[in-house]
Formats: sequence, C-alpha cells, structure tokens
Amino acid sequence: MLDQGQLELVLSGARQPVPVTTRYYSMKQQVFIFNDTTEKQRHAYLAAKVFWLSHVLGGGAPVWLTDPRDAQYLNTTVADLKTTAAALAAEGVVRLDDTGNWATATDTLRNQEDAYRAQVAEALAFIKPTFNEDMRRGHTNM
Repeated sequence: MLDQGQLELVLSGARQPVPVTTRYYSMKQQVFIFNDTTEKQRHAYLAAKVFWLSHVLGGGAPVWLTDPRDAQYLNTTVADLKTTAAALAAEGVVRLDDTGNWATATDTLRNQEDAYRAQVAEALAFIKPTFNEDMRRGHTNM
C-alpha cells in the first residue's frame, strides 16, 4: 500500500487499522484470494506481459500466457486467460502458437514501447520519496 500511496507513516501514539494488502488467505478454500479484475485489466496485463517478457527481456521468445499463477493473481481461470489471449491475437497485438498458450509480440505491440516506458516512468516517479521542504526550514507539526 505504500507503493500505491494509500498509507502514510506518521509519528503518533494512536493505532488505527489500515488496509495493507490486496489479498488474503482463505482458510476455507486453502488459497490466497486476490481482488477481482475486469476483462480490460486482464487484457492489459497479458499485453504488458508479452511486451516486457517477450519483446524487451526475451528477445522475441514465446511467453506462457495461461500460467495458473497469473490466473490466481488475476482472480480468474486459465480458460479465461486463454480467451483473453485469443482476443489479443485477433486484434493483432500478439501472435499465438498452435496451442494458444504461448505468445510473442507483434509489430503492433512493439510500436507501443513509448507508452509502456512512460507508464514505468510515471509509476517510479509516483513511488519516489519526496522531502518535505517546510521541515528543512524548521517548520514542524510536533
């Protein structure tokens, strides 16, 4: 939650409950439960996964899109991931293998490099700590 800016650390004796995670362990189901995702979010996740892991880091190597761990993280099923992968292929964003489980980036996806790098720069700028300039001048709230 610190990364998302939802938690502020202050010097205080008062203890207050705050949400600190997007997942919890279900004792009944014996699995971790994550937040629900929409089809649009799963679409963006898989496209970004192929962009970064196949195009940028993998040198064009295929990426496994129907990973059960991704399905758990996205709170969906492997079948839904396969459907989303097929939709990405239909849009020309990725190229699927014969099984529909592995994908590589197409030129359409590679051409979005500036947008993906801008997203990373924006996320890093958001989590970068900043110094309270008022404290430097001796103004404190203590």
